[in-house]
Amino acid sequence: MQAHGAPAFVLARVGTYFEAVGKFFNVWWLALMPLHALVAWAVYRRRLNYAESFFTLVVVGSAFQVYLILALVSVFLVIGLEPGSSTALLQALVYVAYLTLIGRGALGLSWPRALGSALIVSLAAAVINYGLNWLAFWGYVMHFRVPRG
Repeated sequence: MQAHGAPAFVLARVGTYFEAVGKFFNVWWLALMPLHALVAWAVYRRRLNYAESFFTLVVVGSAFQVYLILALVSVFLVIGLEPGSSTALLQALVYVAYLTLIGRGALGLSWPRALGSALIVSLAAAVINYGLNWLAFWGYVMHFRVPRG
């Protein structure tokens, strides 16, 4: 944004935004959980009710947090990756793997259906996350004035 001539106050707001998102990541995640559970419920509605879908995503999200801690210790501290590197790939892998195994093992879905359902839930959650983050970012940084060009 600096290379495109953004004013200093905008750059300051960008920094403040990312600092807040980093500090309150888990609060942001918890706020999005009901939407993610709604998607999971829509996909698994013949086998799970909404509360069970919510609980399933809590378990999967907890597994992601454990893997994230392990990744932070092993990758960021030992190898020296910069803080702030995206964890989206790790999150996607954990969600797809766990939801596939849950679909196959606990819900009795075939492997293709378990994988397909896991991909649908994971991709929909990613779209929700990206879209709401984009709206929050532009709303805070630019006050909903989307840049032209």
